[in-house]
Amino acid sequence: MNLPCFLDSCKRSIVNWNSAEKSWDCPCHVGRFDCDGKVLHGPPVKDLESYGK
Repeated sequence: MNLPCFLDSCKRSIVNWNSAEKSWDCPCHVGRFDCDGKVLHGPPVKDLESYGK
């Protein structure tokens, strides 16, 4: 599954699952999110949007 990053400067970037770190990583700005889409470290300050819950 791939999800869009919503940081203003990266709106077209897709976060990718990093199985080694068990995180969603944005290649645009090296932001990292946990498996539930919560910000682990920035620059993003907003969690990924959740779908289907």
